[in-house]
Amino acid sequence: MERTMNKTLLLVEDESIIAMSCKSSLERYGYTVFAVHHGSDALVLLKENPIDLILMDINLGREDGTEVAEEIQKNYDTPIIFLSSYTEALVVEKTEKITSYGYVVKHSGTNVLDTSIKMALKLYEANKKLQDASIKDFLTGIYNRRHLFTRLEECLADYMRNKNPFSVAIIDIDHFKNINDNYGHQMGDKTLIDFCETIKKNLRTYDIFGRYGGEEFMIVFVNAKKSEIKPKMESILSIIRKEKLACYKKNDKETCITFSCGIADSTEISSQSLSVDELVELADRRLYMSKELGRNNINTDGD
Repeated sequence: MERTMNKTLLLVEDESIIAMSCKSSLERYGYTVFAVHHGSDALVLLKENPIDLILMDINLGREDGTEVAEEIQKNYDTPIIFLSSYTEALVVEKTEKITSYGYVVKHSGTNVLDTSIKMALKLYEANKKLQDASIKDFLTGIYNRRHLFTRLEECLADYMRNKNPFSVAIIDIDHFKNINDNYGHQMGDKTLIDFCETIKKNLRTYDIFGRYGGEEFMIVFVNAKKSEIKPKMESILSIIRKEKLACYKKNDKETCITFSCGIADSTEISSQSLSVDELVELADRRLYMSKELGRNNINTDGD
């Protein structure tokens, strides 16, 4: 049998004997398998462990596996295969509305389950590539402008509903034109890639980082006001200064790229006037002020 290494599965099965048997069989095929009996346990485990694929029993005793799957999909895009003894069309159709990664009838054998898992993982990877192409910037690999604004609308809706604040930071790389003019666009592209990698390494996993346009970038900080974000951006600016990602000489003086930044948060504008465009415009005006003040700084003040 062909072994599949380095893939971690989460099996959600309420019957202990079936769970142990299935876990043991899949481990012989090279998978790492976590087994839990309840949907709540699955949600806890997903927070603590990276999971490549979920095997979800439809009948979890007092729980409906399809409802657990829908709850998981609110926060995770992990592929889900349903397991069930049911073969009725209505049951199968219900799962098709939740996931396109498969439905396996129990006791079909480990070979069938293994093949279904491999097919689901291949489909997931193909879907991921298509999704990335639509929401990622081709050069830097970070989010594109369209996706940034989609996520901003989501943050705005959450703020209006639950009052969870969010902040927008707009960044412009200082002296970038001089890098292009002195060393060419290939060096300019490398500078953009290195700059984004440095920024990404110093953000939280749930911060939203994307390319706003040219050498301008945007970070959306969820559940954070500008007073919390300014020290974070100052720390990142300090790292950029120290790393000297790209430098040029003029009149025997070396100048390295830094960045200017304007920050605004959702609490600064009244609910009646607040919109994504208004908030972005406020952050953009503060970026302009940052550049007027000599660049290489973070600005959170001014209208």
